[in-house]
Amino acid sequence: MHKKMALFNARLLAASIGVALASGVAAAAEPNSTPALNEIVVQSPRVTTEYSPWLRTRVERYSATVRVGYSDLDLTDHSSVEVLRDRVKTAAQLACQKLSHLTPVSDLACLEDTLATTQPRVQAAVNAAMQAAVPAKQERARS
Repeated sequence: MHKKMALFNARLLAASIGVALASGVAAAAEPNSTPALNEIVVQSPRVTTEYSPWLRTRVERYSATVRVGYSDLDLTDHSSVEVLRDRVKTAAQLACQKLSHLTPVSDLACLEDTLATTQPRVQAAVNAAMQAAVPAKQERARS
């Protein structure tokens, strides 16, 4: 009887955390919403439900989102790109810290996953800045 009650309480806790996440972190930044210009969305591993053979039940995984602005940076300059990368790393650490308050996570694995999925967004922002700078340089060369 105690085992059934403990399992019920664990499921109730998981459902409560899911509701808190849905109303808190997810409301702050919808994962499907389009990011604003000059903004990178840093998101820890996404919410998923999977079967746990150890618990013999379905388990939810949560995510946390942090937005990083870079409108004050010139991404054609190497030092500004490094500043953006530092901001993204700090945001990833914050997202993983938020996530660890909701559910147990490996900090290092969370940080590595978050940075790996965010890196293409950083590179895309840098590439866009470089491409936008090329016509401006060509125009100055003509003058």
